[in-house]
Amino acid sequence: MLAVAVAATSAVLYSTVSGGVVREAWRATGADLRVSGPVVDAPVAEQVAAIDGVAAVSPVGDVGDGVLQGAGSSPRAEVWTVDAAELAVAQQDVEGAPEVLTDLAGEGGADADGALPVILTPGAAGPGVGPGTTGITLTTQAGNVPVQVVDVVDELPGLPAGRSLVLADGDRLAEATGDVTYARLALVGLTDDADRAAVTGEISRLLPSSVVEDPDQEADAVLAAPVSGGLAVAFVLAVLLAGLLCAGAVVMTLMLAAPARARLLAVLQTLGLSPRQGRGLVGWEIGPWAVVALVIGAVLGVVVPEVVLAAVDVTALTGGPTQPDAQYDPALLGAAAVGFVVVVLASVGVAAALSRRGEVAAQLRMGSND
Repeated sequence: MLAVAVAATSAVLYSTVSGGVVREAWRATGADLRVSGPVVDAPVAEQVAAIDGVAAVSPVGDVGDGVLQGAGSSPRAEVWTVDAAELAVAQQDVEGAPEVLTDLAGEGGADADGALPVILTPGAAGPGVGPGTTGITLTTQAGNVPVQVVDVVDELPGLPAGRSLVLADGDRLAEATGDVTYARLALVGLTDDADRAAVTGEISRLLPSSVVEDPDQEADAVLAAPVSGGLAVAFVLAVLLAGLLCAGAVVMTLMLAAPARARLLAVLQTLGLSPRQGRGLVGWEIGPWAVVALVIGAVLGVVVPEVVLAAVDVTALTGGPTQPDAQYDPALLGAAAVGFVVVVLASVGVAAALSRRGEVAAQLRMGSND
């Protein structure tokens, strides 16, 4: 039971940390590729979009600080612009991406009284502000415009985390206030069959001074760091040691009852018990205990990680500000369960083999002397 619990807990914690690293890498990058450095204006965006394997390109511009006045307080926030239609394609499969990006471009529904659709983070939304809220005015350096809140989200992948942000469509904001931004960031979405390395190389050739970030490579780099890599090795060793502990416990349990079992099997074999039936009897001897250990160990493997994550902050390992939830990888947990079953079956086979037909007479003589 202890061995199963240790193996299951280690597998869950490994999945949680590694999954948290991958999630934070995608949250920070915001798309299949994140290009930063040079100005990404409309001509540059068109050139990037023309690369084979690119599905969408959204320049991301920083307008600067703005003030939201109206419902509730008057919070100050950073105003960012995107090509909403392109970003909706680029972030189609990105976890945490807003589901109403097309509304920013006016494709998802009519605006209220000509208001500019925006998405807010909690820090920018005042008390009582939520999806559909109107009567708010956004004031930027170039002017002001009434806005309609289409959604309030915890994060905006690809943009700074933990800040008060306002997201709007760049063309619509420019029409409303005259704000002109020079985007030095672009989020690029790729097709399913795209060659990521080839696309990255083409973007680097087109924009030599740019930095191209790939979330998968970023996650691999974090997992390869000494702290995360050492932790992963520790989890793997814990699973292996748990397997050895499980094997030792099963073998010792069977060995303690080996003499009595051998005498019983010797008598039964003289009455016609086959070797296969003998292995079945040994299996029934250890089977109920193995089932109980597997069930209780699995339950502990689910409960213990939740307790650990509630008490220990692992954000230093995942590289993000948000504590990850426990992740249960069916493949890893299934492998641990199968490994436990294999160890038990192997131990049963060894114990049954010790009571061979050739030892029947010897065991019977020992029983008669007793």
